[in-house]
Amino acid sequence: MPRRFRPSFALRCTVVCALLSAPDPRAHAASAASGRGGIVVSEDSLATLVGVEVLMAGGNAVDAALATALALAVTFPEAGNLGGGGFLLAYDPVARAVWALDFRETAPAAADPEMYLRLEAEGVADASTAGPLAGAIPGSPAGLFAAWRRGGTVSWRRLVEPARVLAAEGFRVGAHLHGELAEKADLLGAFPSTRAAFFRGDSVIAEGERLVQADLAGVLETIADGGPVAFYRGALARRMVAAVRAAGGIWSADDLAAYEALPRHPIVIPLDTDARLEVIALPPPSAGAVVLAETLALLRAQKALALPASSPRRAAALVEAQRLAFEVRNTRLADPAFMGEPFERLLEPAYHRALAARLPARPPGRSRSVPLEEVIESGNTTHIVVFDARGGVACLTTTVNGAFGGKWVIPGTGILLNNQMDDFDTRPGRPNLYDLVGSGLNGVQPGARPLSSMSPTLVMRAGEPWLALGARGGPRIHSAIAQVILRRVFDGTDLAAAVAAPRIHHQWLPDAVFFEDMAPDTTLRAALDEMGYDTETRDYIARVMAAERLPGGRFAGVVDPRTTGLALAVEPEEDSR
Repeated sequence: MPRRFRPSFALRCTVVCALLSAPDPRAHAASAASGRGGIVVSEDSLATLVGVEVLMAGGNAVDAALATALALAVTFPEAGNLGGGGFLLAYDPVARAVWALDFRETAPAAADPEMYLRLEAEGVADASTAGPLAGAIPGSPAGLFAAWRRGGTVSWRRLVEPARVLAAEGFRVGAHLHGELAEKADLLGAFPSTRAAFFRGDSVIAEGERLVQADLAGVLETIADGGPVAFYRGALARRMVAAVRAAGGIWSADDLAAYEALPRHPIVIPLDTDARLEVIALPPPSAGAVVLAETLALLRAQKALALPASSPRRAAALVEAQRLAFEVRNTRLADPAFMGEPFERLLEPAYHRALAARLPARPPGRSRSVPLEEVIESGNTTHIVVFDARGGVACLTTTVNGAFGGKWVIPGTGILLNNQMDDFDTRPGRPNLYDLVGSGLNGVQPGARPLSSMSPTLVMRAGEPWLALGARGGPRIHSAIAQVILRRVFDGTDLAAAVAAPRIHHQWLPDAVFFEDMAPDTTLRAALDEMGYDTETRDYIARVMAAERLPGGRFAGVVDPRTTGLALAVEPEEDSR
């Protein structure tokens, strides 16, 4: 008989406060919690509550993560989705093994490497970022269902139902969602179907007003009844293809019918010589494992891991490690089916030694070879972490790419379509939405999955999950995850402080070191300026969701203070009397 759980009184108060007010992300105090019965961490309070309720009803970490993700598709439309894709890392405590799932989006069969260059020449500059031509074939419905088939324990309908109710009955719009909609109002308002979903008259839905999404509720009901087959092959699939093509897109029924979520082999990265500490991350088309492995290897080569966190020398070493790691990312990685060489060689010690031989003897001054473009900070991705009392872990990242994806709701469905086609090298040698400059290897190919910065990550200690984390923020995800691991694992900083600490970022091109406006480290920036680096600022360098197993069988979770959200733990009833 499953144990019964309940949230503590203090955490119930936290939930009430979270639901009554949604503070500005820059002023938001980090949400943190701990408990013995498991923990759920996400960027939306309602979605976290859905996941916690699943844990309390006896579901496991995978169940809770999937229910949370489905709820985010309703309550967090800037990034939660049915019209996007993602990656999952999960730990099965019975098999004592980590498994991984890739449900990244795929390019339609009619796509080709030159399509966006042709459109640009015709005067269509935003085809890869807005509207139906920006949308790759969604992977979320197939991926979430495949994850349930692999690791779920409660009924599929039980996991979909809370999201369906939230869509059908609505929820009060908080300050965060209203602010995000208002910021993107001009782009969202360009499409009548999107206006119908999120506008009231000429303005986006007001804070405090109830957002009902009847079309989306109908889609969720269809998926609850028929699983992904109903999404990819049934009447809903035919309706989506017709709508996409009517709006100028290139989807076909075969594109949807051919989609499948793929199991992947997780990559293990040793953190110490006796392998008691290991990082586990995703292989391509996620760049997570390769970038993290290169970054750590290059820091080790510079003897920087033992340096103080505030040391300018460690910061410079991190910049040079990121520079080379992102060069590898942007020029050597793509969908593994289209890479032409095994990505595993990029993880070999010999390759790391060759990279380390390119490290400068001293930090050199640099000049940018690609112009720095103004990037609008994007709420592109969202991450969920769940630990359950049985020892299971789910670490799940989903995305629509840019905030609200391609800004286009597929008419009659309530589904915001991704703009994931921009994650390909649509214009090799030129910056994309995130200033990333690709070589063309990650080019548009029919059926290909674009290279991704999504990086759900586990840190294992003596074969058991210790820390689980992921982030939103495009390529800055890589930098944030590496720096949280550095502070938590190597510096011994507690998890909340490791997540909140100021971060820096370098991504090869543009050749600049980015600091955070919201948490400036002026001393460190001055030191890097003195070394000759070009330094710039961004609003934030990713937004991290993290949780860990504590000694004594407790769990702790943290929401990054750079964003909104809720970490909520549960307690076994017998432990909380």
